[in-house]
Amino acid sequence: MSDYVEKTDLDDFIADSELNWSLYETMLIMETQIRFPKTLDTLKVFNTTYSILEDLKKDKQPQETITKYLSYLLFDLLGNNEEYVESLVCECLRVILTFSVSENPKYSFCLLKLKGSTNDLYHRYFDAIIDRKFEIESVNKEFDEIKEFEVNEIHGGYDDRINFYKRVLARFKRRGIRPDIVEQIEKEIELHRKWQIEEMMIIPHVPVEDSVTEADDDNNSSDSKRLRTKAVTSATIMFLLDKFQETRNADITKKAKLIAYLTDFSENTIRQWLYKPDLSRCNKKEIDKVNKILSELNIKESIN
Repeated sequence: MSDYVEKTDLDDFIADSELNWSLYETMLIMETQIRFPKTLDTLKVFNTTYSILEDLKKDKQPQETITKYLSYLLFDLLGNNEEYVESLVCECLRVILTFSVSENPKYSFCLLKLKGSTNDLYHRYFDAIIDRKFEIESVNKEFDEIKEFEVNEIHGGYDDRINFYKRVLARFKRRGIRPDIVEQIEKEIELHRKWQIEEMMIIPHVPVEDSVTEADDDNNSSDSKRLRTKAVTSATIMFLLDKFQETRNADITKKAKLIAYLTDFSENTIRQWLYKPDLSRCNKKEIDKVNKILSELNIKESIN
């Protein structure tokens, strides 16, 4: 057993730790939704968790120590508390050790034992914290790192990206730190909102005038004047560029520049779309029209 000195103020745990704040918030949500048999003593949960952590950090074989706690020591620490308190301690330990595996690879063995000691209901609540590991650690990162994560790891549309930045922003504001990064994130949110609006915009297809009379020009039919979207026009031009070996691996920013010139859409929004192209929400009639034109050009492949 460790010589851990218990804290008497909850703020000692949550005031300066985004991870502990998230653990505390999750326990309060669970208390409201699951309705534990007794009022939850979160201070006791934290003190018990960090007492065990202190022992694990000292031990060369932490996986053996955690086994002892799960067998009998945890019950000794908590006394006559309900089983749900033990489960909360185990889940808090699991989350904290997940964030700390880089410090000691043997913690991964502890994680297997801890997850096996609690049920799926608890896993669902606490896995949500693990899924947002980067967001929780973002208060210790620079804006470029946050931006890089958004570009490479957030796979949804603009709503998902905006919500990601909002969650990160809330953490910085709650801590009252790095006003420079707060300002950058706020600008990024506004920029994504602007791009989202532009994404929803459509531009009319205007045929190029030539010497052919209107009566003979099939391109002047009502079908040719159908509105076109940025996503489908971008996908079409990318499809054609990929036909050339010289342009297939060209830089995306250069491709976006060409598409922007040809379509009058924002180069920034095109570049964002090219990083995560998605035609799933586009007008099927527009896609079918493009594929028909490609077929008439004896191109067997389609853009979707």
